[in-house]
Amino acid sequence: MRTQHLLLRAFSLSLVLLFPSWGDTPEIDLVGWRMKANARGEYFRALAVKDSNSIAYANMMGLDQWDSPALDRENQARETFQKAFSRHPNQDSAVYLAMLSRDRDSSEAIRWSLKAMEFPQLSLHALSHWERAVQREPKLASQINARVRQLQRHRDRWNQTIKEQGARLKATRISFAQSAPPTSSPELTFRQEKTKLSAWDRSGKELWSQALLEPKKLVTAGRRLFIIGPKTVDVVEAKTGLVLHQWPSQVVMGHRPESNDESLDGRGQQAVWNAWEEPDALIGADGETFWIRQSRWCSFLRQKDARGWSRYWAEKLLLSDVSGGTVGLVVDGEILEVRQIDNGKLLWSAEVPKRLGLQPLGFTPDEVVVSVKEVGKIFGLQRTTGKKLWSLSHRDI
Repeated sequence: MRTQHLLLRAFSLSLVLLFPSWGDTPEIDLVGWRMKANARGEYFRALAVKDSNSIAYANMMGLDQWDSPALDRENQARETFQKAFSRHPNQDSAVYLAMLSRDRDSSEAIRWSLKAMEFPQLSLHALSHWERAVQREPKLASQINARVRQLQRHRDRWNQTIKEQGARLKATRISFAQSAPPTSSPELTFRQEKTKLSAWDRSGKELWSQALLEPKKLVTAGRRLFIIGPKTVDVVEAKTGLVLHQWPSQVVMGHRPESNDESLDGRGQQAVWNAWEEPDALIGADGETFWIRQSRWCSFLRQKDARGWSRYWAEKLLLSDVSGGTVGLVVDGEILEVRQIDNGKLLWSAEVPKRLGLQPLGFTPDEVVVSVKEVGKIFGLQRTTGKKLWSLSHRDI
């Protein structure tokens, strides 16, 4: 089972440069996370003993063993937090104790969440743990107080800020989860009769037509119309009907990775896109490239010959945006990548634990804007380098 209870896992150096502080948590320590599991536990434990402010490291140590039988590690982490809080009361300790208790003892989670809320700094983490504990045991909702209500109002204002940032970005967003691509564009409508295919503008004027020998499947993407038959695909200039390229309807995407996972069908075999059988897999195009999403594959291919590069993701690919010769990808709310669209070269990437809630707000030709929900921060990143341009915290509003 994929570990879902890790607060943090091994990070790329680029992430640390992008997100040097997680709001309610101390700065990430890469050295500790590059060690093997046993050595890492000893490292974090030693840090926690030396300095109560290093309590996050002990928390990582406990969560690193969350799904394993070795619950003594988790118990040791909890004991370390409690001792540190007694020695030096601090919000971080209370938040981590609430988190460790949340799925096992809702009453304890509520107690530590409320303690964390007593500190002057507003903690969305503390509110999140309080609300999740109440969801598990609704009767505990009676323990709501003025501070909880204050944080809920603050959280609502922050969510509105996130929406406003998203609305500010006038970017083309292409969802790989869409059910089907359109068969018409905003400016054109295509009609397929028994022996004729035609294009019409908004005024009802026929722009062009061509004879059909057999029924076709149509996919509109950008300025292109893909006319898909059982054996071939024609790439057509949508406004003029000019046939630009033609290639076979069977497209080889790549090889499935070798794996011991029995649920991965056809591992080690070629992955093929049959355009006639799966036209909905084609979800976008620009002037020279088109892109398809098939199962766990994403491919960016040249229109002239349907050749290019493909990427296999073990997790769900949620969002893609193409602009300025690059593609921005977000994988299952956890990984953000920007690659060159022509060859797939990785320009930069960042990875956050899934539980922290990476949410893309939008892409522009120059900027990528993301929200990290659980820590209440928004980051504006330079599209081609990943360099942080600006950031906004929930504590700034």
